[in-house]
Amino acid sequence: MIRETFSDKYNEEVRIVIRELFNICKQTMKHPGDLLVCQQNGFIGLGAPSLGIGITGLNYMQQLNQIVYPGIGKTTNNNECFVNSRSIFFNGTTDFEQSIEEEMHRYHLIWENGYFLKTLKEISHLLNGENYDWELDIDSKTRATRSNYIKDAIITKFSKAPKFQNLLEETYNKDLRNAIAHTQYRLIQGGIVLTSIKDNNHQPFYGITFEKWEEIYSKAWFLLRYIFSGLNDIMELYYVPLAKEKISGGIPILIPNGKKWSETYVYYFKRGNRWTFHK
Repeated sequence: MIRETFSDKYNEEVRIVIRELFNICKQTMKHPGDLLVCQQNGFIGLGAPSLGIGITGLNYMQQLNQIVYPGIGKTTNNNECFVNSRSIFFNGTTDFEQSIEEEMHRYHLIWENGYFLKTLKEISHLLNGENYDWELDIDSKTRATRSNYIKDAIITKFSKAPKFQNLLEETYNKDLRNAIAHTQYRLIQGGIVLTSIKDNNHQPFYGITFEKWEEIYSKAWFLLRYIFSGLNDIMELYYVPLAKEKISGGIPILIPNGKKWSETYVYYFKRGNRWTFHK
């Protein structure tokens, strides 16, 4: 259950942080077309640079839509709902429990979504003035352990955008993610106990309040939403008008050319809202 007052608060906080992230990327990215490549999901297809959803997108887009399109979840204007929940007998059938379960399912999907993780990783390259990684295969990179990759290969790479890095650290909780994935948790009056974590007497001891869960989940959901909508806004509000101003109608981007890099042009087609290498 998400309290509307707090949802609005977290929405604005996350939106501002991600806007700042993209503003920094505009200053640090290696080539002025890199954010467009990132938004268009550049990848190597049939041995050549390609733009579009690609295999990664095909594998994860349905899951992504399941997270975003239904909205953040059940909301309430009752700011005392978590206090009131302390008088509920939790047996798995109450509306309150089911709303938390739906949120937990979406939270797990957010951090399992390879398309989202690939996008974050590519943004980290832009932030650090590195080339966009056209050959990034997120599934092979995270096959051994997705948790370590998120922490070591993604979160640590955002030190040049400290507010965004803090947001990632706030929203990604390895223990919480693992407990949800393996159904090693239970709801109690006041919060969530993770039974995957044991103390020296082999009793579960780690938990979070519903208020803290609301913050973690809400920020994670808005993070996912604004990463993609922010990139889309940059494409529509900057690159599309820029293309219309140019005589050729093309936007220059960098593509891999063997062991080197070369500049080529991509062209916008309003029909299908797409970019191609040919006019």
